[in-house]
Amino acid sequence: MPDRSALAKGLVGANPIEPRTYLVELKGITKAFGPTLAAADIDFAVAASYVVGLVGGNGAGKSTLMRILCGITAPTLGRLSFDGVEDSFTNYDAGAAQRRGVRMVHQELSLCATLTVAEKLLRRRLAARKPQTRLA
Repeated sequence: MPDRSALAKGLVGANPIEPRTYLVELKGITKAFGPTLAAADIDFAVAASYVVGLVGGNGAGKSTLMRILCGITAPTLGRLSFDGVEDSFTNYDAGAAQRRGVRMVHQELSLCATLTVAEKLLRRRLAARKPQTRLA
């Protein structure tokens, strides 16, 4: 079984030479809902040009971690950095995450069942377009 810290950093099977800074890095992320720990001391980092898949069992904290990264949920503890510069979770929300280019494709398939992944990611741009009339 791979090292948990390597899994959390998205580095399993990746080049073992780590870059000095990451596009985004979460350190020591913990989220408690009352007495329940949804995420406990998770480190997660993504380097430039990497595509990361987050895999784990039910209740492992994947969705909670991504909701924190997307600014939807505030962590109980932890730190956030972009390009090696630490940021505060105090004013970090979904708008701040989107301005930094953070997006998430939710696992809830019924939200927009008829749209492709690309259409879901571009839905605001598509909605802003004016309807075009076709000439016969």
